[in-house]
Amino acid sequence: MAGIDVGGDASVEWFVEVEHARRNPDPDSAQHPTNPKGWKQHGVDETDQPGDFTICIQIPDNRDAFLSGLQAAIRDVGNKKALCFTLPIVPNQKGKQINISWKSRP
Repeated sequence: MAGIDVGGDASVEWFVEVEHARRNPDPDSAQHPTNPKGWKQHGVDETDQPGDFTICIQIPDNRDAFLSGLQAAIRDVGNKKALCFTLPIVPNQKGKQINISWKSRP
């Protein structure tokens, strides 16, 4: 199973692990600085089929406020093509606040 973990540690930290990486991604979009302090990363993990994402979000300490905001975002979706909501960055989660996983090609 491949995935990405994102979390806060007085900043934002990410960790990505894939199982079937495309070895020659577009060189213009792979990994490089974007300015003296910026960075861009891009990669492709091959899958056998369209598959699914599994998305897990750690619920912040202010549970009721978060769930209320999430419910409001769900009610507001209507014909929109995205569900967008605010998730406070929780300090000291070390990349474990948000997890998105998928099945890689063997």
